[in-house]
Amino acid sequence: MLEMSETDKWKYSWNFIAGGSAGSVATIVSFPFDTLRTRLVAQSSNHRVYDGVLHSCRSILRQESPRVFFYGLSPTLLQIAPHTGLQFMFYSIFTDLYKKYYTNAKTDVYNSIVSGGAAGLIAKTVVYPFDLAKKRLQIQGFQHGRKGFGRFFQCNGLLNCLIVTIKKEGLLGMFKGLVPSQVKAAIVTALYFTSYEQALLLLR
Repeated sequence: MLEMSETDKWKYSWNFIAGGSAGSVATIVSFPFDTLRTRLVAQSSNHRVYDGVLHSCRSILRQESPRVFFYGLSPTLLQIAPHTGLQFMFYSIFTDLYKKYYTNAKTDVYNSIVSGGAAGLIAKTVVYPFDLAKKRLQIQGFQHGRKGFGRFFQCNGLLNCLIVTIKKEGLLGMFKGLVPSQVKAAIVTALYFTSYEQALLLLR
């Protein structure tokens, strides 16, 4: 009985650590593609610098440096580790609460949708300033591709990016674009966990 109690006591902490670790590893491996995507989206339609993924990759290697592929990695890891960890932790908390107050059965589709959506919403809100900083760091050195988009946001490193954002846009500037990100996070996380749970049921 004591062993089970200790396991339950640390359950949500293990969810957070495991989720954060998995998210960090996946982010490091896939980060260059995230940088390419951000730059392709960020370039002006009237002043295209890149003509696709392969061209953007070659241009960065030839004109800049391989390090550019990992610009913004620090704030991303500071964001993704707690973000993924919080998603798994809150999902576990909400599924347990759902079972306690609505049903004692196994996690069903409705439980996954509700718990996953709530977990995604909360996690995205907590880490959003780091997500904003990441995107702004990824376009540093890309001023020539942003012509026609107004004044370029210049910053150097995570801390400087956060400070400059607050100075120029106030505290609310840290959460620019938050609402659509929350909606997306809630929907994607709900679908993610629901698909995961249903896949487990099929495999079993």
